[in-house]
Amino acid sequence: MAHSDKGPNDEMLDMFFDASKAQEPVPGSDLMARILADASQVQAGFKHTTVTTTATTPARVTENILTRIFAVMGGWAGASALTASICIGVLYGATAPDTVRSYLPAMSEQTAELDYSYLGLLDETVADLEG
Repeated sequence: MAHSDKGPNDEMLDMFFDASKAQEPVPGSDLMARILADASQVQAGFKHTTVTTTATTPARVTENILTRIFAVMGGWAGASALTASICIGVLYGATAPDTVRSYLPAMSEQTAELDYSYLGLLDETVADLEG
């Protein structure tokens, strides 16, 4: 049995949608007259506006350096994310050395120095690839 996505009221709704699509929405003449009157009033205001700048008055207001930095980072959200990342990085940097030592076999727990003997294997591998 085929499943239909249409409900019992969908045919009635389709009839209303088809009827509304058949009529093209046209604004009334009074609405168009008001819109054109407002537009001509706004355009008339643009004709009388003059912008004057002098050499001593900058055209652009100077911004605070902190405001510029925040704008580059994406505002307060970016600055907050950067601050949180720095805090997490400091936390990992302070606590991770003890944790990492337990996972690295090349690190000696007594001396806390790296054993670089595994780098000799790298030299042999590179020599094999070149030769």
